[in-house]
Amino acid sequence: MAGNIKTNSVTLGDSATDSQNFQLRTNVDGTATLARGATGDLGDILTVDASGKVSLPSQTASASVTNTVTNKIPLVVGGVTYYLLASTSGA
Repeated sequence: MAGNIKTNSVTLGDSATDSQNFQLRTNVDGTATLARGATGDLGDILTVDASGKVSLPSQTASASVTNTVTNKIPLVVGGVTYYLLASTSGA
């Protein structure tokens, strides 16, 4: 496939503070995961399964936190557009 790059993971961000970087990776079970930290070791943020279902880890947000999306990044997977939250504010 000309023009395509195949890799299992991509680091997003170049901050010297690891918690301000992200990793997008594919997994052997056909899922894709967005994780915090350049190596993904600071915790998963979300996982998309092969059918497009999005799963959030239970520790992502509590019921007492209200998140307001201030910016979003479109991500097209298999013709379906998903949005990565670029920034949020807790109340």
